[in-house]
Amino acid sequence: MNAAGAVRPSFIQALSEAHYAELCRCIILTGNIHDLFPVEADGVIRFESLRRSLQATLSQARYPHGGGTGSFMVAELAAGRLSFPNTDDALEIQRLATSLSASTSDSVLAGLGRRISRVVEGLPSTNDPSAAISATGELLRVVAGIRSHGIEVRPVAVLVEDADTLFPNREVASLSADDRGMLACLSDLLRDEEIWADAETAEVRPDFLILLSPTATEINRRILTLPKTLQIDIPLPDEGSRRGFIRQRTAAQSIAFEYPGSGDPAEAFVQDSRGLTIRALDDVITRAQRSGKAVGRASVVREVNGELQARLGSVIKIVYPDHSMQDVVGFRKLKLRLGRLERRIDNPERAPAGMCVIGPNGSGKTFICEAFAADTGRVVVTLSQIRSQWFGQTDVLSENFESALSVFGRILVLVDEAHVAFGSIHDPGTHETEARLARSIIQMMDNESARSNIFWALMTTRPDLLDPDVVRRGRCSLFVPIFDPEGEDAGDFISWMLDRFKRDGVSLSGSEAALLSERTERFSAGDYREFIGDFLEEREVDPALSLADFLDDWTPSAVSLAAERELQILLAALRCDWRELLPARLQSHSRDEIQREIDRLRLL
Repeated sequence: MNAAGAVRPSFIQALSEAHYAELCRCIILTGNIHDLFPVEADGVIRFESLRRSLQATLSQARYPHGGGTGSFMVAELAAGRLSFPNTDDALEIQRLATSLSASTSDSVLAGLGRRISRVVEGLPSTNDPSAAISATGELLRVVAGIRSHGIEVRPVAVLVEDADTLFPNREVASLSADDRGMLACLSDLLRDEEIWADAETAEVRPDFLILLSPTATEINRRILTLPKTLQIDIPLPDEGSRRGFIRQRTAAQSIAFEYPGSGDPAEAFVQDSRGLTIRALDDVITRAQRSGKAVGRASVVREVNGELQARLGSVIKIVYPDHSMQDVVGFRKLKLRLGRLERRIDNPERAPAGMCVIGPNGSGKTFICEAFAADTGRVVVTLSQIRSQWFGQTDVLSENFESALSVFGRILVLVDEAHVAFGSIHDPGTHETEARLARSIIQMMDNESARSNIFWALMTTRPDLLDPDVVRRGRCSLFVPIFDPEGEDAGDFISWMLDRFKRDGVSLSGSEAALLSERTERFSAGDYREFIGDFLEEREVDPALSLADFLDDWTPSAVSLAAERELQILLAALRCDWRELLPARLQSHSRDEIQREIDRLRLL
């Protein structure tokens, strides 16, 4: 197929090559099938649905046929009805049927004419999917028969919408009788060698089917095993597609932007819109044009998250961190280590799939990971409650998730509570659906082409409960510990607290500052932040409240969760890869000694 001069999305080019070069009989389009796509007509580009885009592309295409060329006639099977949406195509088929039926010299051709007449006459009244699929097969068989008599018929392309509903991905035994019949009808059609092209007859038999399904996993897997059947994924719009659409839509009527400090707010909009479909982009632009409200990062990211969560549930969220490692208080040695790690993961040949970020509750794991992402120029994709939300639909959602990740460029996938996020592949108590989820995540981690661009950060307080397959070498085998501040790091937190108090109009005496330093020993990063907020709030209620009195009544997590946090600290120390980050009291302990202490705590 060659639509000269037309604007071609990448999947159209792939479809063209699959049909013409590989002689595919059936092409399954999956992925972003409900979006808008560019169509060029008379030098004007407009954006249309996939159905109309394919119609336009096929009607403009030129396929060498016989002694000349011919564009495609497009038939559609939708809502249980087979039809020719283009009036000219429908009339051409009717004229062909009428002329053949009237033949008095060739009874075979007359019979073919009557058969195609019955198909054409039945098209408007067909509202049964099974009958429509049978009619599709009859149409293609009759057209092939007519061509075998040397009569030229333009190529026929049949678009089959909602293929996932017509051919659901279930075992044959669990399909209804109608569903089994439709699957058998399609299978027989695609196996019928008299219809389809081979190397010698490619120019004479150029017909083919296009099946549309949101995901490959929702359509019956048997279809992909049929002869000359291929699946092509339609990705979310890439940067160039978004930029081109935004420029076209805002050429006649501009929109206001809210990107303070950006030298090119329109380009910032292009970058922030990663993950949006063209339809969603159109909504954003239309809303801005009609309301007069400015488009900024917060509103665009909100739209992106809405789009992703519509497909994946609240399991996923996109975050553009507004803080960097410079904003991280303390953690001096950790910052040095992460700086070296940044250089390593920028090299695809050396980069691991990810890391496990371990440490007790409230130690600052999320804040530090987001800061690390900002410093490495990555978007943060957070995952949470994966098992509960993906249970029963793992295959569909994991396919959508992998597709969504592909448009964000350099990303950090942040998995909260990773020890409960994935089921274990080897645990006999793990449900098969959860095991499939774990296998899907592992396959994503093993994708060599995504190394360096996609970096996984599995955060957990219980590294002992992580599945061994997830943390083996080459995946997330690097264990990065985050412990409570002490020494110079604790001093950094005290200085930070004093600055915060001063900014809020609370001045502490030298003795109060010393008392603060003494009484906050073994505070977690979260404790420091929480303490400031609580103290300032109470001082608003009681301006005479002394720091000493407040400290007497305030309980840090190291006290309220003493045993639990101690176990979490020891588990992190046991798996820690950067030993210089260990708390001072554990520096001289061997791993065996730490393990014995863990065992003792577990007995308690």
